[in-house]
Amino acid sequence: MKIIITESQYENIANRFKRILFKFWDVNGPTLARQMYKLIGIDLYHAYKLEPYFQDFLVEWMGGDEKFIQFLKKDEGKTFQIIDGGYNFEIIVDEITINEYQVYLHVRVKPGGTVTLIFNEGQPTIPLEEALANEKFGWEINSEVSEVIHNKFFRFFSEFGVTIEDIDIDYM
Repeated sequence: MKIIITESQYENIANRFKRILFKFWDVNGPTLARQMYKLIGIDLYHAYKLEPYFQDFLVEWMGGDEKFIQFLKKDEGKTFQIIDGGYNFEIIVDEITINEYQVYLHVRVKPGGTVTLIFNEGQPTIPLEEALANEKFGWEINSEVSEVIHNKFFRFFSEFGVTIEDIDIDYM
């Protein structure tokens, strides 16, 4: 026999967790990470169904939309070191735009970064600017720069049920 849970039943289930979530966040800080769902006894399938309700509760717990957005934008203007794979460079987060649980990042890559090429054995570490300008593989380096920046911020935003929709990159 298959049991089907309706949307209104999910809403009722979510409301029963509201008090528990507020206490959890009071003690552990704001998060919607998988670990939180496990700790309160919700499997991943149901976590997916309950997440929209829990996102609303988190926004309420934080003091409303404005405070939630302000929290997510706390890294605007900050410089971050990106070290991932063969990449080593710094970025400045110029702007974080949030639209309905989707994030758009605008960053600048500072000069002086490096990339270690791994196409063949013994490839050198070269300046990032030189790798980006290369006609043969510059497009791939640009794509990977976007990917490593995404990796840097993915965990932070996903813990709040927010996805990175796009990253706009300028090179200084």
